Amino acid sequence: MSTNFDSDADNLFASAKCFFSNGDYANAIPMLTSLLRDDRYRVRAFTSIGACLFHMGHFRAAKKHLNAALSADSTYTPARLNLGNTLYALGEYSVAYDEFSKVLQDDKDNEDAWKGRFECCLVLSRHDECHSIVFDWPISLQEKEKFVFAKSLLLRREKKDIEALRLLQHAARKPDASAEVYASMAEILLDNYRLDDGLAMVHKAISLQPDNILYRCMEANIFFSMSDVSQCSSSFAKASILCPESAALLLNQYLIFPVIPASSQQISECRLRFAEGLTKVETSPNLKLIYEHPLSLHTFTLAYHNTNDLKLLVRYYSMMRALATPLLSELQKINEKRKSSSSSQAPTGDKIRIGFISRYFYGHSNTMAFQGLIRLLDRNRFEIILAHVFGSRDDNVRAELNSFADEVVSLPNDLSAIYMQLHDLQLSILFFTDLGMAPYDFLLPFFRSAPIQITGWGIPHTSGNPSVDYYISAEGVEPDGADELYSEKLVRLPGSLPCCFYSDSLDTPDLGREYFFLPNHCKLIGCLQSLHKLHPDFDHLLEAIARQNPDSIMVFVEDSFTISTDLFLSRLASTAPTAKDQIIVLKKMGREEYQALTKCMDVLLDSIYYGSGITFFEAMLTGTPIVTLEGSFLRSRVVASGYREMGIYNAPIAKTNLEYIQIVHNLLEDDKMRQSLRQQILYQRHRVINRADYVRHFEDFCFEVTGRKP
Repeated sequence: MSTNFDSDADNLFASAKCFFSNGDYANAIPMLTSLLRDDRYRVRAFTSIGACLFHMGHFRAAKKHLNAALSADSTYTPARLNLGNTLYALGEYSVAYDEFSKVLQDDKDNEDAWKGRFECCLVLSRHDECHSIVFDWPISLQEKEKFVFAKSLLLRREKKDIEALRLLQHAARKPDASAEVYASMAEILLDNYRLDDGLAMVHKAISLQPDNILYRCMEANIFFSMSDVSQCSSSFAKASILCPESAALLLNQYLIFPVIPASSQQISECRLRFAEGLTKVETSPNLKLIYEHPLSLHTFTLAYHNTNDLKLLVRYYSMMRALATPLLSELQKINEKRKSSSSSQAPTGDKIRIGFISRYFYGHSNTMAFQGLIRLLDRNRFEIILAHVFGSRDDNVRAELNSFADEVVSLPNDLSAIYMQLHDLQLSILFFTDLGMAPYDFLLPFFRSAPIQITGWGIPHTSGNPSVDYYISAEGVEPDGADELYSEKLVRLPGSLPCCFYSDSLDTPDLGREYFFLPNHCKLIGCLQSLHKLHPDFDHLLEAIARQNPDSIMVFVEDSFTISTDLFLSRLASTAPTAKDQIIVLKKMGREEYQALTKCMDVLLDSIYYGSGITFFEAMLTGTPIVTLEGSFLRSRVVASGYREMGIYNAPIAKTNLEYIQIVHNLLEDDKMRQSLRQQILYQRHRVINRADYVRHFEDFCFEVTGRKP
C-alpha cells in the first residue's frame, strides 16, 4: 500500500515531468531537487535535473548531476545517454563516444546512442568509423529518421549532396515524416544556393511545427539572402512572439540591411531602423541573451555605407556586454574556483605567447591577410597559438597554417568550455582577426582571456568592442584624425599597408581571354569585387564610364546566389542603363582562375567606400592597374596607400568622382600609359608582397605593450 509520502512524491514527479515536457525547466528543477531525498526517485531526479540543465545550456552543471545519477546506479541508461549528449555539447567528443558505446552494450537497439556515437566520430573526423557505424546500424532501425539523418550527414561530408537529398526525399514520403526532414532538405538546398526550393522546404517544416523558433529564423535568413528586408523582419517578428524575452530575436527584426540595396535611400531607412532597434532593446529591461537563438550579423554591413559608425558600434557592443553580464559573471566565478583548486603553473620562459583566433583560417581571404604575420613572427621570441572557432572548415590551407604554429586548439560549441580553454592557454596577447563576421563571436573578447587583446585589418574598421584594447593599422593608410574613428587605441605601425601579404610565388596563371570567352577586340574594365560591396552611389560612376567608353566591356563576377546577381543587374537597369548593356557577368571561380582573370583586364575598378583589400595584392601580382578613389576611412584607402608604398609614378588615384571617371578613360585610350603603369607595378610589386618589415614592427609593438625586452 502506498503511503501519503509516496503519493506526494509521485505527484511531485508527475508535475516536474509536465513542466519538463513544456520546456519550463526552471520550475521543474526545484521539484526534482525535493525528490533527491526519496530513494525511489533519487536516480531519476538527478538524471532529470541534469536533462533540465542541459536544455538550459548549463552543460557543466548537467554533467555533475548526471554523474551523480550514475554513481547511484551505473546501469541507468537514461542518465548515461544524457551524459553522452552533455559531453558532446562540452566538446568532450571522445568521452561522449565512450558513454554512447556503453549504452549500446546494454541496449543494442538504442537509436539515440547510435546517433550520438556517429556524431562524435563525425566531429572527430573519424570517417572510416562513421562508415562502419552506418553499416552496422541495426536493420530494424534503418527506416527511422535518426539513421536517415546520420547517413545524409555522412553523404554531405563526402560532398554527395544529391544522394543525401534523395535519401531525405524518400523519408519525406512517409506520412509521419517530421519537420526535421524538411528542414534538413532545406539546409542542403541552401548550401547549393537554391533559395526558392529551400524556402519551400522550410515552409513545409513550419507547417508541421509552427512554434519552432529555429525554422522561423531559417525562413528569415532565406528572405535576407533574397534582400527582402520586409519579409525577413516579419519572419523574425514571428520568432520573437514565440519567445518575447529573447534580445537576439528582437534585434534581428530591426538590424537588417539588404544584401543588394535597391538605393541609397533604402540604406538610410535601414540605418534609422537599426538605431530604433537598439533603443527598443536598451529600454526593455526584461530581455536576455538566449544563446540557442540565432543572431544575425547585425553590424557587419555598416562598413559599406561610407559613414563613421563608431558611436553605433560602441552603443551596440555596450548593450551586448550588459546583456551578457549574467553569463560572464557565472563563467568568471567558475574559472576562479577552478584556478584556486588547480596546481597548473604559468608558462615559463621569455617568449611572448600570442594567440590568433578566427573562424576563417582556411581557404578564405582572412587567412591571406594574416598568414604572412603568422609565418614570419620570430619563433625565438614568440610562441604562436592558433585557436579555430567552432564551425571553421578543415582544408589544406588550414593544415598548412597550423604547421606554422607552436600550438593549435579547436574550440568547442559551448561558451563555458571556450571560456575555460582560452584562459588555460595563458596568453600574453590575443589577436581577434575577424570580429563581426560571425554571430556571437563578439562575446569572446568579453572573456578577457589575455591581458592584451587586439584586432586589426581582418575587419577594416573599429570593432567597437570595449574589451579590445588596440587596433593594429599602418601609418600611411590612416587619414588625419583617425584616432577618433576607433574605440580601440589606434596603433600606426611604420609603413603604408596594414598587413604582410605572403605569396609563395610572384607567378600568376596566364589563361588568356579565350579561356573566359571574353572578346579580344575591345578594352576590358574589370570590377571584380563581390556585388554586395558595390554601393548604389557607385552605379553613377559606372554609367559615366560606360558612356565615355562605349566600345569597352565591363566584367563582373556573379554572386553565389542568382537572385543577388539579378537584383544588382536590375538596379543597374534603372540607375546605369548604359553600363548594364556593356556588362559581362562571369561565373564564380577559384583563386587561380580569379588571378588569371585579373591579368586579362586592361583596367580594374576599385569600388568606392569599401575598396579592395586582398584583391589589391592579387592585382599587383598580375600588374593590372586599379583605379581608386581614396576615401576618408581605412577601408577605402588601401589601394592608394599601396601605390605610394610602391612609388608608382602618376598612380591612378582620384580625389573626386569626375577625376576617377577621367583616369579610367585616359588609361583605356592611351595604351602606352597603361602599359607603362603595368610595367611599373610588376617591377615594384615586391615592395608590397612578403613585407617582413611589417612583422618586425608588429613584434616591436608586442614587446612594448607587454613590457618585454626585444
